[in-house]
Amino acid sequence: MVQQSFKVKGLHCGACVQRVQGAIASIPGVEEVNVSLSPPALQFETGSPIPTTELNTFLAKVGDYSLEEKKEVIPSTEKKSESVEEKQEISLSTFKPLLLVLGYILGVVLLVALTTSNWNLMSLMRYYMAGFFIAFSFFKMLDVRGFANSFSMYDPIAKRAPIYGYIYPFIELGLGALFLTGIQPIFTNVLTLIIIGIGTIGVVSSVLDKREIKCACLGTGFNLPMTTVTIIENSMMLVMATCMLIYLL
Repeated sequence: MVQQSFKVKGLHCGACVQRVQGAIASIPGVEEVNVSLSPPALQFETGSPIPTTELNTFLAKVGDYSLEEKKEVIPSTEKKSESVEEKQEISLSTFKPLLLVLGYILGVVLLVALTTSNWNLMSLMRYYMAGFFIAFSFFKMLDVRGFANSFSMYDPIAKRAPIYGYIYPFIELGLGALFLTGIQPIFTNVLTLIIIGIGTIGVVSSVLDKREIKCACLGTGFNLPMTTVTIIENSMMLVMATCMLIYLL
């Protein structure tokens, strides 16, 4: 295997990163694709060097992007130890935006419980689910198109029906409203189990395959990697929806 590295022109946001990564990853023989926004760079491994012009042909299909070779092609067996360190390190700070959003939602739920003196567990979970879906739909709606492109890289439904990625933020907003108002609770929890359950299948598959893609849970505004943290987040939602459904039945 050989490693090729390029500077990428035209990268402006997380959605751009996803488009470039998806286009390069679709080329037969290409492995270990890694695209970074700052600095705008692309690195991947392949069995034999691929001409820059050929790579740019693939990129032209997804947007106004182009590559400029950064350095000589080197055998992957001769990589320096530093090259491994160039990969994004997964740490607690990486997930700071996600943890902050979840923390704010939890804080609001606890304040509601404190002011209403309602510490019923089912009510707390219902309000948390409402806050979760409303907040997360907001971040996705900031760039619906970018979210849809990122989402289609791992969600089973969005892969086959791209339109699903465009309506997903509105589905989340609708679920948030239903949880908040308490209308049709059984339907709301069943739909949540279906939507989150299918999404979790795609997340687990991506993590197990060790695919280096970004999580679109907070839209394209944050560069969150797809890891077991995403699985835990989805599993938490599935557990709460299941508990509420059992309580209602």
